[in-house]
Amino acid sequence: MRRKLCLETLQHLDFGKVRAAVDRHINRAVADCIDRPGDANSRKVVLTLEMKPELDEAGQCADVDLQCQVSSSVPKHRSKIFKCLLQGEHLVFNDESEDAHQGTLDELGADKTGDSES
Repeated sequence: MRRKLCLETLQHLDFGKVRAAVDRHINRAVADCIDRPGDANSRKVVLTLEMKPELDEAGQCADVDLQCQVSSSVPKHRSKIFKCLLQGEHLVFNDESEDAHQGTLDELGADKTGDSES
């Protein structure tokens, strides 16, 4: 069936694949909002319609090639900052604290028994 191209008829393009792609990207952005409500950065869903004219022998626009592109972006996942110690050519971190300089109680027990890890 021939349809006039408009927002309402986009759902019929490519047997519904364009609509499904838009829905999938919307769901991705919503899921990220739910997973990380403390990240105030925007989530984006973008639908781009690219139209390229095809010319006839007289140089007039006879047809138009249409391609749809759907994309989304969510904020990057970043950890908190951990202070690491430089020991020789290696970085050492404390998995029980944000600061590798801070000692923990289990290290005190290991130091007395000689079981400390290097």
